[in-house]
Amino acid sequence: MRTSALILALLASITLYDIAAQTPGVIRGPYLNLGTSSSVVIRWRTDISSDTKVWYGTQLDTATMVSVIDASATTEHELNITGLQTG
Repeated sequence: MRTSALILALLASITLYDIAAQTPGVIRGPYLNLGTSSSVVIRWRTDISSDTKVWYGTQLDTATMVSVIDASATTEHELNITGLQTG
């Protein structure tokens, strides 16, 4: 149950940042790949290039969340989230 809540929190907290005064739109995904009991790959596609950032945690409180960031501008976003715990 906690794992499902964590995955929902991951998907709900994907944040794309503004580049060149344009906000990218998600045109595919987000979806999960290669999930294990302690890791998951999150992927999505945007209509314009942007950096990639995901916040995740066991509560929807940004003070306790962890962020994973890839500052490279791309339309094909992919982040490997590791160190997850099952509950």
